[in-house]
Amino acid sequence: MMIAAALSGPSPDAPVAPTYEAARCVLIADTGALDRGRYVTADIPRELRQAEVEVLFCGDIHSREQFEQIAGYNITRYHAAGLTAAEAVRAMDQYRLALIRDYVGGTGCASHEGGPCNCGVD
Repeated sequence: MMIAAALSGPSPDAPVAPTYEAARCVLIADTGALDRGRYVTADIPRELRQAEVEVLFCGDIHSREQFEQIAGYNITRYHAAGLTAAEAVRAMDQYRLALIRDYVGGTGCASHEGGPCNCGVD
């Protein structure tokens, strides 16, 4: 599975940044070869799409435009701030990471079809 992690530095051992915007780079790699991934710093949503990334590990996303592009490419966003990429993969596999359903300041989740959420909308 191709994943991406918005990291605080260009190393697979660097932690996921506290926010998407604070990341110094984004690691794109196969889950079985995190040490052989590549780091990108520009046009991140397009790079994720071209690499056929399925999951992005990041902190809160403040940019509406970036969030909507990433979500529009059907990339699942997991809140993994403070974890390394390998720790984030393990946590995801154990269903311990929260989904990022909207950008900070957004209107909440877009749908209630998947069950209850805490967006405040009935």
